[in-house]
Amino acid sequence: MECPDGTPVNVGDHIWWNEGGCIGFVQTIIEGQSDEKAWGLDEPHILISGYHPRNPEDAGYVSYPPSYFVDEGIGRLTGNEEEMLAHAIAEVRGRSHYREPFLIGVICSDAHAQFLTVSTFEGDKRQEFGRVIMPTINEE
Repeated sequence: MECPDGTPVNVGDHIWWNEGGCIGFVQTIIEGQSDEKAWGLDEPHILISGYHPRNPEDAGYVSYPPSYFVDEGIGRLTGNEEEMLAHAIAEVRGRSHYREPFLIGVICSDAHAQFLTVSTFEGDKRQEFGRVIMPTINEE
């Protein structure tokens, strides 16, 4: 299975998803008729987890077939994006309200900067506990 840019999709990859507004992990790749049938699907899919750090035991919570990849903004993070993500997580990790697992969202403020938001769920409410401003990282 490949991303729209032709790069292969692998379990564990950080990827953009949710129309490019979130960063998650590829948890499972479902390919082949027997796997598709076992999952009740009729075409290949990837299962994505938005929770960080990656937990290999997590089954993922959203799935997409390759035909949705472009519309959903699904693509692998570049090396530069991976670096910026690691720095952002390290910055948030140094704060007193840091919690795991957490979700990473992206808020674009303009064409030159954006915020990565770090949040978790408390009960059924999403609670943001970190925000890092950085240069726009999902540019080509």
